[in-house]
Amino acid sequence: KHDMLSSWAGTLRAVGKRRHKGTYCQYADTRKHKLISLLTNDMDSAPEDIIAIYRQRWEIELLFKQIKQNFPLK
Repeated sequence: KHDMLSSWAGTLRAVGKRRHKGTYCQYADTRKHKLISLLTNDMDSAPEDIIAIYRQRWEIELLFKQIKQNFPLK
């Protein structure tokens, strides 16, 4: 479960003069008691969808980490 704290979509200024469009989402992960900030170039998805996609991807990353630890490849 998460509680949305803020979201913002617009043009971002990176280092230098280049500008990039992006979406910023910030939410509180109530399970892990952490504040999570996400920055993406997905301008079409709702912040809630971006958070859901991030959570699913993170679960996959944790699975890959566990596989690498338990089944080292040479």
